[in-house]
This record gives sequence, structure tokens and C-alpha cells, in this order.
Amino acid sequence: MHLVRMPKVAENMTAGSVGPWRVAAGDRVNPGDPVVELVTEKAEFTLEAEVAGRVAALLAAERSTVPVGYVLAVLAEEGEEAAARSAAEAENAETLRRAAQEAPGGSAKSPAAAAPVAAAPEASGDARVRATPAARRLAREKGVALGEVAAALDLAGAVREEDVRRFLDAGGAP
Repeated sequence: MHLVRMPKVAENMTAGSVGPWRVAAGDRVNPGDPVVELVTEKAEFTLEAEVAGRVAALLAAERSTVPVGYVLAVLAEEGEEAAARSAAEAENAETLRRAAQEAPGGSAKSPAAAAPVAAAPEASGDARVRATPAARRLAREKGVALGEVAAALDLAGAVREEDVRRFLDAGGAP
């Protein structure tokens, strides 16, 4: 069994957003195969498989925001799937509990508040809206508020460049 986790790619990183999955449950992967696209405040990148195996479970939904260390997927061989998934889900519950305690406000925040699906971004200011660097650049070029994009498309995770393009194509304009 191998657990594919949200990596910590920057010193101050505490969470990241899950982009499109490049695999599905049941797929076989080899080292270096793309597994999932991830988005952080500073970068977008594709997470690759470190080991060969069969994808037993995908544990984070696209566009969800999860803490560093969260198990995104489980690679396991036939017959190990149920036990591997169960162990990963238990570990994720602990990761969410720990992330909630470490968040500003400490133990006042419940583990449910740190659930994988992020709260809708605030439309009051683009600095508060989670967005990729490419999305911020395009929105700035086109004079579009990221908060409007997030609200119009009902986005739960970080706004991506294709979200801004979709918003503009649908007639959303400054």
C-alpha cells in the first residue's frame, strides 16, 4: 500500500487545492505517471506517482482544499483496497483534526470546519479570493474581479485560469 499525500512545496504552505485527476480508481500507475494536478497560492503543478501500483481510492474531490499531509489517493494491490482505504480515511480524520487545531483560533475550530471542500471565496476583495497566479494575471488583464468569477461560477476551491476564461465566455465582464 502507498498513500499519495498533499505535499508541502513551500515553507509556509498549510493547504492546497485539488485540480483535475489524471487517474481513476482501478487504474494502474508507474513511477512518474501523472496522478493529479495541484494548486497552491504560489504554483500549479502535476503530482506524479512515486511507486507503481493500482489506484484503490481517490479521497479528495476536485476543487477541494485539503491540508498538507492529507491522503489524496491510495495505491494498493487487489485484496488490500478496503483495509488501505479505511486506514487512509482514519489518517485523514486525524490530519483534519490537527489542521483545525493549528489554524488561527486553535481548538475553537472543529475538524468539520477543515473539511476538504473549502468555503466559497469572499467576493469582497481579490486578495482574499484563492486563485492561481495565471488566473490573477488574466483577471487583471481583462479587468475582472476574481470574487465575481468565484461567485458567478459557484467555485469552492481556488479560481483557475480556465474559470476566468469560462466566466468571460459566458458574458461576464467588468
